[in-house]
Amino acid sequence: MDNDNLKKGITFGLFGVVLIGLQPIVANSRPSEIDAYIFAAITILIEALLFFPIMMIERRSFKSKLANVKNEDDKKDIKSLLNGWKNNK
Repeated sequence: MDNDNLKKGITFGLFGVVLIGLQPIVANSRPSEIDAYIFAAITILIEALLFFPIMMIERRSFKSKLANVKNEDDKKDIKSLLNGWKNNK
């Protein structure tokens, strides 16, 4: 499981670096008729529409893994990935 997570992390990291590298190109390609703030908001909405389904597929995958896992440590790890954001104190 650790090797898969390493590959997935490196893949997502490289994907993120490429997308961040494209941001200045997208920002400079803005038509002059559109305000910069409106263009930024539109760009954010497009990114959300692209990545929200990916996030939901990942959550569904974690939920199915949680139902099938027997080891308590693995259950704790998966629950942390699903609901860890709720435990910030």
